[in-house]
Amino acid sequence: MEIPELSLKAAINVLYALYYLLRGAISFILEGTIFQGEPGKAALYGDAITILAAITLIYFILELFEAGKKIVRIFLIVGWALLIASVIAERFIP
Repeated sequence: MEIPELSLKAAINVLYALYYLLRGAISFILEGTIFQGEPGKAALYGDAITILAAITLIYFILELFEAGKKIVRIFLIVGWALLIASVIAERFIP
């Protein structure tokens, strides 16, 4: 059995399916709790909550990478400083 290649179109379809599933779950929860008997309002607010949840997730992912960049930056600075200090110490200190 051969595994199909992952294309951009397939990745977008997977993301859309996950988004649609999340939207349906949120609308279902809203319809069963806050908006009992008002499926139109539950769907409307479900869409809004889903969009905001997706944007929030993107924000958290970007923040995670930003924090990772800061940590890597610190490691690079310390690493280069230690390397330069080691070379200087080896060369000039008997």
